[in-house]
Amino acid sequence: MAVKYTIPFKDDANVLWRVDIDLPSYTGEAIELVGVGRTFCALDYGASSEDPYEPILSSSVTIQFYNKNGEVDIRELQLLSDLEGRVLLYKDDIIKWSGYILSDGIQRLIAPNPYTVSITATDGLQLLNTIPFNGLRKDPLVDGMSVICPLAYVREILFHYRHLGIIFPIRWTSAVESVFHDDDGFAGETGWGSLGDSWKDLNENNRSCMYVLSGILSAFQMRIYQWDGKWLIERINDVFTGVYPWKEINTAFDGQGVPALTTGISDVNKEYPFVNENQVMNIKPSLTDMEVTYDYSQAENNLPNGGFDKLFFGAFIYWHFLPIPGSVQPNFTQYPSLSNRPGTSAKLTNYDDASGEATFTLVDKVPVDTSVLFKRFLLGFTFLPLGGFTYNSQTGLIDWTNNPLQISVSFTKDDKTWYLNEFGYWWNEDTATIIQKFEYGFINPPLPYYCVLFSNSLFFNPGDVVTFTFLRNGTVENIPFTFNTLTTPEDALITFLNGIPNTQELIGNPGKKGFVIYDVVDSPENKVETGKTELSIRRVNLSVDSLKLNDIAPIAFSGKGGNSEILLPSISENFDTINGLMNIQFFVKRNQEYVIDDAYFRFEQNNEVFKSSLETVKKTNSEKKSLNISSSFTGFMLSNIMSNFYDSNKEYKFTDGKYTGSLTGMTANAIMRLRYVPREVFQGDLHLGNQDWSVNTIYEIEGKKFLPLNSRYNIETCTVNLTALECEDGNPILTENRYGSNDTILSNT
Repeated sequence: MAVKYTIPFKDDANVLWRVDIDLPSYTGEAIELVGVGRTFCALDYGASSEDPYEPILSSSVTIQFYNKNGEVDIRELQLLSDLEGRVLLYKDDIIKWSGYILSDGIQRLIAPNPYTVSITATDGLQLLNTIPFNGLRKDPLVDGMSVICPLAYVREILFHYRHLGIIFPIRWTSAVESVFHDDDGFAGETGWGSLGDSWKDLNENNRSCMYVLSGILSAFQMRIYQWDGKWLIERINDVFTGVYPWKEINTAFDGQGVPALTTGISDVNKEYPFVNENQVMNIKPSLTDMEVTYDYSQAENNLPNGGFDKLFFGAFIYWHFLPIPGSVQPNFTQYPSLSNRPGTSAKLTNYDDASGEATFTLVDKVPVDTSVLFKRFLLGFTFLPLGGFTYNSQTGLIDWTNNPLQISVSFTKDDKTWYLNEFGYWWNEDTATIIQKFEYGFINPPLPYYCVLFSNSLFFNPGDVVTFTFLRNGTVENIPFTFNTLTTPEDALITFLNGIPNTQELIGNPGKKGFVIYDVVDSPENKVETGKTELSIRRVNLSVDSLKLNDIAPIAFSGKGGNSEILLPSISENFDTINGLMNIQFFVKRNQEYVIDDAYFRFEQNNEVFKSSLETVKKTNSEKKSLNISSSFTGFMLSNIMSNFYDSNKEYKFTDGKYTGSLTGMTANAIMRLRYVPREVFQGDLHLGNQDWSVNTIYEIEGKKFLPLNSRYNIETCTVNLTALECEDGNPILTENRYGSNDTILSNT
């Protein structure tokens, strides 16, 4: 591209400006045009509403010039595509603004020359709605900044030719810091898009660049605009005083090196005289409640890489085998999908000469907020046995009796871990019980016949532990029994009689098996305790009826009571302790080989809501806002700002010095700190005189500070038509409530 038309002009302060029009494929000398006096060049900034927290403050330049002798090819301008022709605005030969010509609305008069031509160019931000985000290429950033930090995505969208393609330095202002990393939350070690699908919808279509840009900026309460040859990104509450620090990276990009980082202090407080006598003040009412919902993106499968499609140098990104000490190590490889979908499954192999079984597991636990958001889930996977399973030589059916398929599903909170059992409930060493029940005590005291009874119809299961404790001959005897196979009550009775000296079978109790222990003394020590082995507590035995080797079977977990919906353990609803962690493991016996695919946890949808409220109010005025990108404790949310799914429980917390918590809660709190009292809204014209102007000016009007919402800068006449909101980052006393959007009781309080 090259400059085809150029229009130099001076403003009323005698400062030289110039507008250049770049058109594709033009190679000649620039044609100098004449602008229409007093209305030639206007620069407009404005959001689609008067919400200061709207993240996109888009801008446009409108120019009017004369087509005197037909030197302007109007049809060429009319036929321009989006992001093709450019308008560039210079002040004293320093670029101030760049944008793309909007061909719609350009008119060609069928009339004698000269006539006036009007062209509007946009900074392109609003065009991002129609541009798909094509992914992040992870170009280098400054040391200490993750290549997937939020700033990296903003740079990709603004700079890359596939997206907006306007390469200006990026300057940002934000006091939001990561609590975990103790650094800049927007441009530090915290990432976004760690699961690789953050910018895709649930149909695997790329979302728009606007989704990514506005979502990230809204989460940090920031807005973006273009001026002074830069992209300016500023957090609203951090600029109200007019004096604030900033950081800036230059335009190094696309393999051209690491960008340089500079810092500085802005002082944008200005006071301009009124002009045109049209100044008015309106009132924006105060808020009593600000409710912000994290409308996150959640895939149907909440296990990271549960489809086993994502690999890095041949290894699954989020799964691995635990090493077997001093042994031949197990192996996993890609295998074709078991469900005819694109992608792969995982073939797990443990070798005959291994010293023990192998454990295939997530690299770390999945943080899940079970205090408020999630109470139930479904569990399943697709299974293909390849070898190492016992089977009937005549029918070919796998015999699961003494060699079941075993998995482990765990839930951890406050360093206490529960394990899913075959009934669909949770237990640990303190709560695990067996099906068989015991009755015990003396027969016709004071005869020393200590009697033990148990059911004649309930089997003992592998992992059941029964411990007999009694006082005999002055000594407390403690005799435990562990059942490693399915055992009948008859066989169990024989085991007890053989294992406890001086005993005899007791008969005559219908439906019961029993025996007597002689010479026992009445004592509080006498008892029968039951439980499970640690191994059996941690594992669930699974089997599939009529399954043969090389058969594919979908396995959907269902408790023995028939309920497939698994309720999560009940924990406190104090949102400072939302520290639930979940894991799943697959066990591969020696010489076994099988394939798993589509392993899933499937949680209900429940959006996180934060409400920030004034403690005492006379009049209720509530507003609601939604974020599609934010931070949350829960690691499977695709749109979470987090570096890894397993770090979300640490990375979700941010602080701006006044509020510490998730970005959703911070957004509600930050808005209330501005809106807790009525705010004046100024509208009217100001005259710049010989002073500079910038869209980020904080205006001093009647002793108060005002943040610009919309402005129109007539460059030639040095006047600004302004709409601005009285601004302050206050310190009101607020209550902070958190709940789920589908919790109708809490959300209506």
